[in-house]
Amino acid sequence: MLSVTRAGAVIAALILCQWAPVAGALEVGDAAPVLQGPTLDGGQFGAEQVAGKIVLVDFWATWCPPCRVSLPEYERLLAELRAAGHAQDFALVAVNVDSDPALAQRQLQAQPLSYPSISDPAGSLPAAFELPAMPTAFLLDRAGRVAYIHSGYKPGDAQAQLLPEIQKLLTEQP
Repeated sequence: MLSVTRAGAVIAALILCQWAPVAGALEVGDAAPVLQGPTLDGGQFGAEQVAGKIVLVDFWATWCPPCRVSLPEYERLLAELRAAGHAQDFALVAVNVDSDPALAQRQLQAQPLSYPSISDPAGSLPAAFELPAMPTAFLLDRAGRVAYIHSGYKPGDAQAQLLPEIQKLLTEQP
């Protein structure tokens, strides 16, 4: 019999297999799929809310240990960019892929986010984005094209890898 931890890892691996990269996977320069759906706080998110902005789209789940590291680091990154005067130019949108949204809602009660988190238990957005791994973040330019893809996460990635890419886009003329 599998232990709970091992069983969780097996289930996670099976889930990720459905998002394995395929020929023609989403790449830098491609138009991003439309972001929309219900949020974990009971609202609705539509792409018009971030139109014309540089957007970091972060896919996360409660069963994903690196996600627990990335969420507070993304929160700090967003606060830093807002403090630097980029609130009108940059947005962060999370996409939770838990099959039970209540799990994510509980996590966000303990660790609130100042940015929206779309709830996608059916996995339509990971499929549309052709998610290569969990977690993955897609950085979109102002035109909604993929500018950078960051798969996986380890402490410090937001500052060391994502912030320089965001800053490049912020210096480009709209």
